[in-house]
Amino acid sequence: MFATRLPRIVPWSNFDEWLETYQLLFSDPSMPDKRAEGVRRVKAWSSRGKVPHAVESTAGLVEVWLRDGCGGAFIPSISELEIRLMYTMVFIRFVNGITDVAQKGSYASSVSYLAGSMGLPSWFVELRHSGTHDQLPGLTILRSGCLQALTWLEENYWKLQKTEETNTAVQIQDMLVQYKLNRKAQIKSGRGVDSLDSTASALLVDISTVLISDSFQSILIPALMETGTLVPTAVRKRCPSDDCVLPTELVQLWHPLLERYDHHWADFTQSLLRAIIESCGKSGIATAPQVAPAPSVDEESGTPNTDDSASLSYARTLAGWGCHIVQSFIAPKAVDDDQIQDLVEACARNSSVHNKMILQELAKAAPAIQERVLPILKYMSVQDTLSELAETSDQDMSTNDSMDDELDSQEGIHHLSELQNVLPDAGSAPETAANSSLEENTEAPGPSVSSWTRMPKTWRPSPIGTLSGGTFPSLDLPAEFDDVAFLQEQGILCIPLDEDAKEAAASEANENHEHHGNQGVVPLASNSAAQVHPHNSEQSLLAISSNISLF
Repeated sequence: MFATRLPRIVPWSNFDEWLETYQLLFSDPSMPDKRAEGVRRVKAWSSRGKVPHAVESTAGLVEVWLRDGCGGAFIPSISELEIRLMYTMVFIRFVNGITDVAQKGSYASSVSYLAGSMGLPSWFVELRHSGTHDQLPGLTILRSGCLQALTWLEENYWKLQKTEETNTAVQIQDMLVQYKLNRKAQIKSGRGVDSLDSTASALLVDISTVLISDSFQSILIPALMETGTLVPTAVRKRCPSDDCVLPTELVQLWHPLLERYDHHWADFTQSLLRAIIESCGKSGIATAPQVAPAPSVDEESGTPNTDDSASLSYARTLAGWGCHIVQSFIAPKAVDDDQIQDLVEACARNSSVHNKMILQELAKAAPAIQERVLPILKYMSVQDTLSELAETSDQDMSTNDSMDDELDSQEGIHHLSELQNVLPDAGSAPETAANSSLEENTEAPGPSVSSWTRMPKTWRPSPIGTLSGGTFPSLDLPAEFDDVAFLQEQGILCIPLDEDAKEAAASEANENHEHHGNQGVVPLASNSAAQVHPHNSEQSLLAISSNISLF
């Protein structure tokens, strides 16, 4: 068993989500909407589990900065005292949370000492002490403290985490290159082809030691899918045909690594297979056109290669690895039907000719779900047929366009003839104009009157519940819907009148009616958005109060 670092539970799904939130929270001050989105993202994380104190403090400081009118750039909607109280509270929590981590030993150390050991400026502690035990700090110094606290958090947490993750990815990539070179030499010499030597085994141990137990999904798997690892840089070393059968040397090179990590991480091969399925689905329904391999200085040097994920040979080789994983790791282990179902669903969402092959292997691995897989396979076959027809129709597009133009012309002439027969006889001038228009339309085809339109060439069928391309729609409401005042102004949120307000509005309407007589519509009280007729004021009020709703 490999030695691993202790796992950590984080509320974000992957490093990309964490990085996107970092960019939102520290986006340009002129774009407060992005910062507000970052704050909402951290609040969503809080509902999932424990959020690191540095992330929570960053979101709190940014939220107060937004409530302060972007640090005083705009007039805030609340009083200065409220803003000072909010700044002070979030600052106290920021300093206490940072120093509490360093509070160790039997006796408690002073906050100023702990802050110095953590690299916090001394005046942060003084500001915290003033807000806790003394007079409330002024707004100017609180705004300055907020900006400097955000800068400290970015330098001492966000940038450090980003750098550590990037350095780890580079380190893993270098180890994979060393493993590949060592393994190739071992295969070439013919010694121990089916087993790893001590050097290769040590490299695999080092990789698992560097990685945190769950970070293989965000670091190791993307590194394995880059050109030069599972998919060789040279096209001649990839899958030679559409049956996606891997070359023997390629299997001997990487199968021992997959086998080791399949025993080390329970869901390693399933996660790798899911990533392969998603990558194979990016090329669309039809097989992607052949793309020349990316130029590389030396395949053995380990230098980064340009991504050629659009290449047909790249997708073919990945699909070969997907079928190999199902045959070698999924089928023998008798994986639960629920896990197989997740992989089947991934194939359906990322429909392609290569994922169809992987799905067929999954059906063989789990006979119990074969009946449910058959409709999906038929659906993929129909998509393949449609793509072939689309390619054939593209070749005849010029002929079809000319035929459509001719049909449109004939329909236009027929339509004008009908109009000419319907219009009354108003003399020779209109008739001459109609005839001239008819002659002009005969020479220049008019617009089509048909309700049918031709779909663009990029269109392809998608499963029910998804957008074009198989993506899921975002059901998030706009940020403006968090503002109650905005909802009331737009009429989306209507607050019903209580009984007292109804009586007051009806009384005012009657007084206005007696005063103005029958002068039409009389406005209600200033706090009402409705207007009623003086003769039906009470009935209108009842109708308004009974029909209002929140959409």
